[in-house]
Amino acid sequence: MDYSLKSPSNLSLNFSSERWFLPIAHAVSLITKNTIVSGFGTFGNLLVCVAVVTNARLRRSSNYLLASLAIADLIITVALGPLLVAILGKITFFTDYATNLDLPLKRLAALSCSASVVHMASISVDRFPAVVFPYATK
Repeated sequence: MDYSLKSPSNLSLNFSSERWFLPIAHAVSLITKNTIVSGFGTFGNLLVCVAVVTNARLRRSSNYLLASLAIADLIITVALGPLLVAILGKITFFTDYATNLDLPLKRLAALSCSASVVHMASISVDRFPAVVFPYATK
């Protein structure tokens, strides 16, 4: 038996030869929402980073974790937002899937979302003693 991965001759797996379609109204709403969320997300995460760096009272280990989470989220808002908008625009206005943008989108999404989850878990572990033992002195 031959277990090699071969596609059937009647099945096309070449994305560039297929025509992709997204209705204009749907695409414009998705592009608008992603642009707004990316803009506000970038602004908010930059504010967190600037606040931790410039304010001496905020320079604590738990706030460094928050700043690190903000940097991981900045990767999402600065890199993934525009990539997604470019893919949506290419599908909508050129009826073609952006195969050259698909792999960077998937890789950056996996990396930055995993980093955000790890940061959230570490913040939870860091804050656990303060919640369980609120009046314990260090």
